[in-house]
Amino acid sequence: MFSNLEKFSSITKALFSSQCAAFNALASQAVEGAGKIMALNIAAAKAHLAASESAAGQLLAAKEPQEWFAIVTTQTKQKTDNAASYGRQLTEIASNLKVDFTKAAHAHIADSKNTVNAFLVETIKSAPNAPDSALAVLKPVRGDAAGKQVAEAS
Repeated sequence: MFSNLEKFSSITKALFSSQCAAFNALASQAVEGAGKIMALNIAAAKAHLAASESAAGQLLAAKEPQEWFAIVTTQTKQKTDNAASYGRQLTEIASNLKVDFTKAAHAHIADSKNTVNAFLVETIKSAPNAPDSALAVLKPVRGDAAGKQVAEAS
């Protein structure tokens, strides 16, 4: 029984370590994503300030109402285009972050599943008079590393 306690302690440590690594990976990705969003916001603010300065100069230089309205129309279109571009870039950052989070989560889940399955297989194999049906219950659907261990033990 002491052997199983050591195995359980070992598996618990391995799972905790895996969770810490997964958390650190997700936190790192979140910080990187936040950095990209901040950089996008700073670039957008700088571009807006430059465009506002240019627009004010153009509007002050307008001599006729038609010229003034043409400048306003052009500036409105540019601002609309800039807002759409900002939205696309923000969506791309968020989408990439979601993909990275999903990949990291799936990798962590698969790793944890394999670790737990391997522990269960070893525990059942080491149990006295373990029935073959107990190992058959653990056969995973996906045929991962633990599934190979179950198949070898059967």
